[in-house]
Amino acid sequence: MEYYELMFLLVSFVIVLAVALYVTKNVAKIKMQGVGRNMQIIEVLPIAFNQYIYLVRVGETYHMFCGTKERLNYCSVVNKDEILIAQKEEPQTFDKYLKKLIKNKQEKDDEKVQEQEY
Repeated sequence: MEYYELMFLLVSFVIVLAVALYVTKNVAKIKMQGVGRNMQIIEVLPIAFNQYIYLVRVGETYHMFCGTKERLNYCSVVNKDEILIAQKEEPQTFDKYLKKLIKNKQEKDDEKVQEQEY
C-alpha cells in the first residue's frame, strides 16, 4: 500500500511540474506577442528613486520620455545621429566622442564651402 502511495505522489508531482512549465511558457508567449513590431525600448536610465528616462524607438524615429510609476511625460525627439548605442567594441570616451563630433562638423563645413564656390 505504501509503495502505491509513493508512486502516486511522485507521478502527481511530475504532472504538476509539467503543467507549470507549459503554463509559464504560454503566458510568456502571450505577453511577448506585441514586442518587436513598431515600438522598442532602447534604453532606460534611472535618475532618482522611482524616476527614469526612457529612450524609445517608434518606427524609424527615436523619442525620449521621463516617467515614474504614476506618470509618463514626453520630452523630445532625438536625432538618430545623437544616439550612442553600446557596441561590442570598447566604450567610447568623451575625448574620442568630442574629436569625432569636431571632425564631422569640419567635414560638413567643408562641404558647405565647396557648394558655395560653385
